[in-house]
Amino acid sequence: MTKLERLEDIADKRNIKLHNFSFSKTKKAGCYYELDGDFEYKAILLDKSNIKCKMEETSLLAEEIGHFETHSLYLITATANTPAARSSRITYEAKAKKWGIKYCVTKNEIQKAFDDGRTMDYEIAEYCGVDVDTLRKAKEIYRQENVVFDYPC
Repeated sequence: MTKLERLEDIADKRNIKLHNFSFSKTKKAGCYYELDGDFEYKAILLDKSNIKCKMEETSLLAEEIGHFETHSLYLITATANTPAARSSRITYEAKAKKWGIKYCVTKNEIQKAFDDGRTMDYEIAEYCGVDVDTLRKAKEIYRQENVVFDYPC
């Protein structure tokens, strides 16, 4: 099972619906949202026309599920454009992105890639099924968490 399929399975188990949706006037590729009221509806909208490859789709879906997993939700309304709301939005986006990156590139995967003889970032990224930029972000997150790998990052 690929990471993308595992993420789709996570969404299904969390009762999060996945929809292809056109964000026609923006370059936005994804959005997580919830509707509350008499019923609860959770969905992730992905604009597949703005997604270049499966790696990008995997990273994007991981980030959007990260909003649910980290409870990083915010209102998108006219009143949500205050400095405090913008600050919260930045914080919530960072938390969701971090969850997504750590899901896509685990500490164990990085170490296993190195143990298997992969030493270059592009080799480790390919092993993990992500692009080099995502790998580098993951390595930086793990450095900040004082994770030590048995190879020179």
